[in-house]
Amino acid sequence: MKLALKSKNKIGFVDGTIVKPDKNDPAYVAWDKCNTYVVSWLNLSLSAEIAQSVVWNETAVDLWLDLKHMYYHGDRYRVAELEEELYAMKQGNLSITNYFTKLKAIWEDIDSFKPVPQCKECFEKCDCGLGT
Repeated sequence: MKLALKSKNKIGFVDGTIVKPDKNDPAYVAWDKCNTYVVSWLNLSLSAEIAQSVVWNETAVDLWLDLKHMYYHGDRYRVAELEEELYAMKQGNLSITNYFTKLKAIWEDIDSFKPVPQCKECFEKCDCGLGT
């Protein structure tokens, strides 16, 4: 999803760098139109059950943060299972390409279960890049 948003120059709507202008600002209409597109794209990429739980979000950044809060948590038990699977993995009669593809899938699964690091130095507005 991030790649699609980047390719359309819309990633700023989910990471908060494109802030909502005041309703009296001439840029508000354009911002609202783009935000609506991004919210629609995000909602259409979700399963029906998940979309129902976030349908009330009107801004892309709120929707993104809500999803991140709900689904991006570390899971130590699953990480341990994946690491065990990784350590037990053997090439056997797999080609090097198939073996590497399976290893890479496990590595990506492990990365997806690790919690997002939290910024501990910046308080009001993160400027270290870790909070984004």
